[in-house]
Amino acid sequence: MQALAIKLLDYAKSKGFSKTSCAMLLAQCHHESMGFTRLEENLNYTTVERIMSIFGNRIRSLKLTRDNIEKCVRNPQRLANTVYANRMGNGTSMTNEGWLYRGRGLIQLTGKNNYSLYDKLIVGSNLLSQPDRASLPDVAVQIAIQYFIQNKLINTSDVQIITQKINGGLNGLDERIKLYNFYFEQIK
Repeated sequence: MQALAIKLLDYAKSKGFSKTSCAMLLAQCHHESMGFTRLEENLNYTTVERIMSIFGNRIRSLKLTRDNIEKCVRNPQRLANTVYANRMGNGTSMTNEGWLYRGRGLIQLTGKNNYSLYDKLIVGSNLLSQPDRASLPDVAVQIAIQYFIQNKLINTSDVQIITQKINGGLNGLDERIKLYNFYFEQIK
C-alpha cells in the first residue's frame, strides 16, 4: 500500500472506523485520487467530447453552445469557472470561485460551501482563505475522514450508494467495487 493510503488507514482506525468503513474509504479515495497520486482535479481536457462525457448534464443545463465548450478545451481555469459557477456556494464565473474551489484532496472536495464547512471542521486548515491546502496530504486525509463522518458513510458496504454520494454519479463504479473488495481483503 502507498504511504498516503497507509496514513489514511491509520487515521481512520484511530477514529474507530470498522474494517468495512476502512475498505470503503480506501476504495473511494483510491479511485478519486487516481491511486493516491493526484490530490487536485485534472480539468485539462483536450476535446469537447471528453468535456461532455464528464460535465454533459451541467453543460446541457447551462445551454452552452459548442463554441462555449471549445473555449474550455485545454483551459482548466475557464472550464472550472464555467461548470462550477453559481452552485455549491460559488459565485458567477467572473469571481473565479469555480477555479479557486475546484476538486482537491482524496475525495475531490469541490465548491466554496464545502471548503467553508471543512475549514470549520478541521481546526487550523484555513481552507476557505487558502483552498490549495486541501491538496496537502495531511489535510486531504482529515477531509476524507470528516467527509465520511459528516455524511454518515461509516459502516455502509453499498459501493453504489457511497459512490453516488461522493461522485454525484456512478463514474468508475466497477473499479470502485473491485477496489473495495481488494482493500477489504488487505485490511487486518
